Amino acid sequence: MKKTMLFLDGDKRATLSIIRSIGKMNTYHILSAGKSKTDLCRFSKYCEKHYKYDDPEKSIISFIHSLKEIIKISKPDYIFPCSDISLFSIYTSSFYDEIKEKLIAPNKETYLLSFDKDKMQKITASCGVKIIEEASFNECEFPIVVKPRQSRTIIEDRMIYGFRKIVHNKKGLEKALFEVNQYDKKPLLQKMIKGKALVYLQPQKMANYLPHLLMNE
Repeated sequence: MKKTMLFLDGDKRATLSIIRSIGKMNTYHILSAGKSKTDLCRFSKYCEKHYKYDDPEKSIISFIHSLKEIIKISKPDYIFPCSDISLFSIYTSSFYDEIKEKLIAPNKETYLLSFDKDKMQKITASCGVKIIEEASFNECEFPIVVKPRQSRTIIEDRMIYGFRKIVHNKKGLEKALFEVNQYDKKPLLQKMIKGKALVYLQPQKMANYLPHLLMNE
């Protein structure tokens, strides 16, 4: 008998690619779920049924509640979160303990550790890999980069992520610190990496980026 696999993040192209790849094996009943009734994955020929859950970026509590109902109805053998948005929401909820045996996902502790920029910097440095130098508030050479220590955090039921400010003077630094201090009292201050980086997009076309923005990639 085929087992059932429920894919989350039905609006993502990456999820659709995974569904296609696994669907071709014809070994699982495939279900999908996402923020909309018209998500991409709903229209895959391999998807037997699609469910709508509440947007985790708007309310993690509502997302978890709606996901519980979907799982109760669909009774999947496996649950496959296909983005950080859904997986982070699950890992930071008590609901994780109820479904952890069904999750297709990386180790929880390792996954959450990867969002701690400060700890990752130290681990990286201990492996002999060059890292971005830290800047000092009192003795800083502009421009510098201001980042929260956590890539993702939860404030009042909402996920906060993506904050990164490149500042060019003391006034800009004070403003950036005021913003980030709303949820991180000890943000990272890093020296700006000089130079430029090129990213290959397609034949005869290159994209020009500041290398600091590409460090994670």
